[in-house]
Amino acid sequence: MGRRPKPLAMTSIVPFQAANTLVQVTPESVADRLRAALLALWNRLESSHSRYAYAADWRRFCEWLASHQVHPLKVTPLHVQQYIAWMRDRGKAKATRARALASLRATYGALVIGFSDMPGVMPANPAREVANLRVGAEAKTPWLSETELAAMLAAPVASATWKARRDWLIVATLAGLGWRRAEVARLTREQLIEAPGGFTARVRAKGGKVGFVPVPGWLGEEIDAWCKAQEITSGPVFPRGPGVAASI
Repeated sequence: MGRRPKPLAMTSIVPFQAANTLVQVTPESVADRLRAALLALWNRLESSHSRYAYAADWRRFCEWLASHQVHPLKVTPLHVQQYIAWMRDRGKAKATRARALASLRATYGALVIGFSDMPGVMPANPAREVANLRVGAEAKTPWLSETELAAMLAAPVASATWKARRDWLIVATLAGLGWRRAEVARLTREQLIEAPGGFTARVRAKGGKVGFVPVPGWLGEEIDAWCKAQEITSGPVFPRGPGVAASI
């Protein structure tokens, strides 16, 4: 059996230390209920990573509130919107902002409902009225258009440096095989199977399954010419440097 996740301690979730003036205006009974509600919420989470992530999101939000002299129990939807906008202005990714909003929504939801014999300490959830962020609309990986890719592959590389020729072939392989970056980076000469009709590439997919992908004729010729020029008969097709055995 695995070890039981370590619960958060009371001292680890007191976020008001960054804003002592806010603590002083909070009745002790309400402050105790607030801390107890936060602990009850976070310690119900199965993952220790989630628990500490929720606590960290709450701490950062409270630090922002303190800088604006707003008490956590006096927060309105406008404050939450301003905080998310502040994160955006500081260059935080949309996924990070969406997670922070979800965390605040869950935390304030618990503060409204309360736990067991503890009544809630908030009349309404201020984060509930804030619109969700559409994370899927933000591209996470830079990409080339078909026109840009075609122009790049058409660029002459015969007189380029060793690294430029290797990188050109990496991009061509990504485009020609449609593999993930890590799969292309780990490509070895042993994976390329030569047949009368051209090359076939052996790839290990997710789950350990082995598959075979036909290599386009033009790409097979480029890879074959590269391997012959670099005297690569085994090991990585795309080494870190000339004569280096390690892959990129």
